[in-house]
Amino acid sequence: MRHLFAFACLLFALIGTAHADEKAFQNPLNGKNRLDYCYSWQTGCGHEAADAFCAGKGFQNATSFQIAKGAGLLTPTRTLGDGSVCDGPTCDSFGTITCYKPGAGDVYIEPKVKGVRVDWCFAWQKGCGQKAADAFCQSKGYAAAAKFSKAKSSARPACSAPASSATTPIAMVSLRCSAPNSVRHPDPASTLSRPVVAIGC
Repeated sequence: MRHLFAFACLLFALIGTAHADEKAFQNPLNGKNRLDYCYSWQTGCGHEAADAFCAGKGFQNATSFQIAKGAGLLTPTRTLGDGSVCDGPTCDSFGTITCYKPGAGDVYIEPKVKGVRVDWCFAWQKGCGQKAADAFCQSKGYAAAAKFSKAKSSARPACSAPASSATTPIAMVSLRCSAPNSVRHPDPASTLSRPVVAIGC
């Protein structure tokens, strides 16, 4: 029981580390004003303005945000794009913006795509190894994969295999995306009995 408790503590610590490169900004400002919900006057509202705010803070992009309707009635809002100021009840701001940047050399243990294990090959028996690993890392914002390994046993295919094929797909066990340091992204729910998906399916 003691070993199980220690493992659970370690697991939660590792999962927490996976989100270390996200930061939530409450009631974000543009200078002394509330950040306007639009990037420029009535254009680029929502995601574009949130992404620009995150980029200005050294992050890659915004992963989520919440609107603060009518915030300009109490505190004027200012757009990032053209510096327009809005000070009425129709002037919206952000309640929260959550920004993200890739970790320094993230390591993914049993990586998944939409909840399904990543296949060793990019498409059915094609682009195996480096191409499949690169595609996964690029989907996470990295340039390429630095190191990867495959499972020793096979798993059920998630996409249709050619009728003439007598082989079953192999899943990736671990994958490190190119960057200097490492942060582990464990996926404890994964098992080799689950299906694997080729990135190119």
